[in-house]
Amino acid sequence: MSIYRLLAFAWPVIAVFPPARAATAPAQPLAVAAAGLTEVQEAQFKVLDREFDRLEAFLASRPDSQPKLETKRGLEVMKKRTAGLRTLFDQTRFDEIRYEVNFEYQQLLLWLQPPRLHPIGSPEAAGPRNELTAMEKTSGWELLFDGKSLAGWHGAGLKNLPPSGWEISEGTLRAVGGAKKPVDLVTDRRLENFELNWEWRAAPGTSGSLRYFVAENSNSAADEVQFGEALLVQGQPVKAPGEWNQSRLVVEGQVVEQWLNGKLVKTYQVGSKAKSAGQLGLTCRGAEAAVRDLKIRELK
Repeated sequence: MSIYRLLAFAWPVIAVFPPARAATAPAQPLAVAAAGLTEVQEAQFKVLDREFDRLEAFLASRPDSQPKLETKRGLEVMKKRTAGLRTLFDQTRFDEIRYEVNFEYQQLLLWLQPPRLHPIGSPEAAGPRNELTAMEKTSGWELLFDGKSLAGWHGAGLKNLPPSGWEISEGTLRAVGGAKKPVDLVTDRRLENFELNWEWRAAPGTSGSLRYFVAENSNSAADEVQFGEALLVQGQPVKAPGEWNQSRLVVEGQVVEQWLNGKLVKTYQVGSKAKSAGQLGLTCRGAEAAVRDLKIRELK
């Protein structure tokens, strides 16, 4: 039988039962596991998917603006990178994306919400501050800042106070943004074992730190307690921008504790060779921050 006669005979069958086509796989959401992912990795993608949804929902609720458009573009890039990780998983790259999406969310909150830093002199800032109670005096507490002067402080690397960047107003020590060459403040005295309490607040977009174990005339790195925007990104129990927070630092022997708003947020041990008496320093970068009630007592 010729091939033509065979095709003529088979054609009705082919027409009735056409060859099956390869099924097109539907698009899968980011949280659906790809082949080869472990249960833990599947769970990680589900969490990331929820974080993407949260950021997208927040973007949809806000009016158009340049920060919103920039965040949307960044979100699309992160989604594409995440899709690639579903086929070739890399934990380090995955963690980077999770950090970025949370950072973008917190950054957008700071950009789009109106500043809540109360003007200096408002009723919220009033009240007795920078004073020691009778019990505090008996317990050995001292003021590092009396609300009137910067006695006991100087500019880092300077003999006197810096010409700009810091000011005293209404009992608070304010770091004012806009200085061409910001200069840190450092204490004249050196401390080794101590307990330090203080209050601070920061405007959106501002980050700073109180540094300790500062060796002004050497290149050794100092430890620090951060404040401002950096704590939002880290998910610490910080209050909204512009509201007052309470910080506490305890250095006793080789143990260091950092407290924020009544919660222990960090504790670690310092090597005996690494620890030595040092100065305290204040660093601030951004729009504006203020501190008050800087109280310290040395621990024997």
